[in-house]
Amino acid sequence: MVITRRHFLSLAAAGAAGTALAPLHSLSAASPPDWRFAPERNVIPAPTDPALWPEFRRQLAEWRTAKRRELNYSDALYHQPEFAWVPANFACCFLMLNDELFYDAKSGAYTVAKLLEHGRTEFGGFDSVVLWHAYPRIGLDARNQFDFYRDQPGGLAGLRGARN
Repeated sequence: MVITRRHFLSLAAAGAAGTALAPLHSLSAASPPDWRFAPERNVIPAPTDPALWPEFRRQLAEWRTAKRRELNYSDALYHQPEFAWVPANFACCFLMLNDELFYDAKSGAYTVAKLLEHGRTEFGGFDSVVLWHAYPRIGLDARNQFDFYRDQPGGLAGLRGARN
């Protein structure tokens, strides 16, 4: 039986939400009196006892502040006008350059409208599309990341034309 991604996701969300989340909860949480703030772990465990949550949040905020200071972190780039679109960019498609929804080898044409319509039909559409050019092929020969774009049908001019 073949089902669409949308149908699969709706089935998964409706039927397995509680079951699927239970194992995650048990992996990331610790019960008192064993709970301690442990930022050295891959996932910082949160306490299961709601009475400990304010202390957990306080320690987490303190740890984050210390890490930002240690890393000399600045979020200035996030406040530049050219990046104002980022907070609303939820559905990003990482598209392999030779994906059949993007390029039709038989007709020799880029099929951007087909790709975008597929995204709209399956889940409401993309907010952005990233042309995933090299992985998993980079390193197999002497080409660099930019060579993969130049090697596309029509070269860089062909890709620019596909964008329009």
